[in-house]
Amino acid sequence: MASRVWWSAAILWMIMVRKVLGTYNVDPSFSRWPTKSAIPFYMDTSYYTPTEQGWIRSAASKIMADLQGCVTFVETTASDPRFKIFITPYNDYGVLQTFCYSYQGQYNLLVNTVQPFQRMILVRGAPYGCLDGTLRNIMKYFAIILGKRNEHQRGDRENYINVINANIAVPNSYRLYNDSEARWSLKPYDFCSITHNRINDYSTPGTNAFTIAASSGPGGIPFLNTISQIDCQLISMIYNCDPNLCPALDCNAARLSAGASTTLAPVTSTTPFPTTTPAYCPTNYFCTRPTEESSYLLGPYQFYQTLLMYSGPCVMEYTFDWNTGFFNPSGPPVPVTTYFPSPGGPTAVTPVDLAYMQVDPNGAQLLLTVANSASATGLTCSTDPSVPTNAATCPTAAGSSTILANALAKVSSVTTQINLQIPDIYQYVVLKPGNNEIALMSSDFTQTFAQSTGFLTSGVGGVTGAPMVTITALQILQDQSNVNNDLMAVFGTDAAGNPLVGFVDMLTTADPLLPIGPWAWMGTPMPLAQTFSRYCP
Repeated sequence: MASRVWWSAAILWMIMVRKVLGTYNVDPSFSRWPTKSAIPFYMDTSYYTPTEQGWIRSAASKIMADLQGCVTFVETTASDPRFKIFITPYNDYGVLQTFCYSYQGQYNLLVNTVQPFQRMILVRGAPYGCLDGTLRNIMKYFAIILGKRNEHQRGDRENYINVINANIAVPNSYRLYNDSEARWSLKPYDFCSITHNRINDYSTPGTNAFTIAASSGPGGIPFLNTISQIDCQLISMIYNCDPNLCPALDCNAARLSAGASTTLAPVTSTTPFPTTTPAYCPTNYFCTRPTEESSYLLGPYQFYQTLLMYSGPCVMEYTFDWNTGFFNPSGPPVPVTTYFPSPGGPTAVTPVDLAYMQVDPNGAQLLLTVANSASATGLTCSTDPSVPTNAATCPTAAGSSTILANALAKVSSVTTQINLQIPDIYQYVVLKPGNNEIALMSSDFTQTFAQSTGFLTSGVGGVTGAPMVTITALQILQDQSNVNNDLMAVFGTDAAGNPLVGFVDMLTTADPLLPIGPWAWMGTPMPLAQTFSRYCP
């Protein structure tokens, strides 16, 4: 009976994904993971160094972020009774492997025979190891274990690349799929797929495994620390998520950037990991930790009101649901240094405890600065308001500035607002040293126009901010449908340090001629975890 259950599930999955356009698994020996919100994995910590463990965690976090929260990997232990992924360099016989590989989905035979796990093989070392300090080479195997098949093995690949069989060092690494294993014909060949090998992958040293056909146009195989748009759409549809949420990727531009040369390319990333262990941001990270800062991603009055919440080394995109009063995470928390893209992103110093927006010197766009007060450095990024997620471009490394120095001397949190009448940018801030009053300041933090008195201890109708005693972050919430008035989300802690959030109805027009207030607390501040639509128990 158990065998029939898994077989039926596999067939239903296979029928469903035949509607999808891309290179995906149809072998009924494998199926999608049944609990997409908690796919458990654990690592062989006797083999992997702390740094390598950090790389693997960061790859899992990046896959989750790229998929817009469609699936969630959850780290666990060997004793967890759930069927899980065991990340190890050893095969079933305890033999250390020399290259990396994974099953293409949940392996049903192992589930049916009540085995505790299936293996994902990740190994270090040249020439075929994937633990080389890059995100991409690990992310590939997380994509495969979700059901994505290798793009370079699709049955029509001869129209796009020319495999040089004499140079192949790892058997079956370029074997063509047949139509009982995979489907591919309804989607363009994806040179940007994270599952596509580069020209020298699994070839004998000093040779290429394939060349790119002239008919495929100019450009190489991009080495991107992200899944492609087609990868995202495919996996999203396999797991019944909205593929329209997948961020666009200009693959032709990425190919041109990678270069048209088919000469041997180095197996190193242009965006290497830090030498320290990368952060790991579990899905429930913000449920029990105070929010250290919040900011717009795109800016006030933008069509997409995407917000960013920061704490420790992590950041999470979220929106506010005006119908339910909940915060809706757009995806799971991820490390700040991988959320903000290279070349600047990896240089960001965490925790981000100050974030604000400015107009660029040409007045053409808004710039987001995320800063760390201890190091007095900030990362400045432009954002694209035409997309709701992952919209930042960070061309320069984190550094210091006069504006940042002004802010760090006076305030502990910022939420930026545009005065539409002038127009000009102003900053609503939390004032140091008490961190319990707010003010309106100029864009460069040199002038204070108005400030509150008793912000946490008073309010219209006698409702106050108690039990909140310290404000850790502010965030203006705007309803772009113009049905609701703006609210001020006030993040903070109680006397015991527990994270809270309250909502305040107040005028937020950033008029320097008006006082702060009056303000009305919309009920008593509540535990932060109660305001999330998911991730918190």
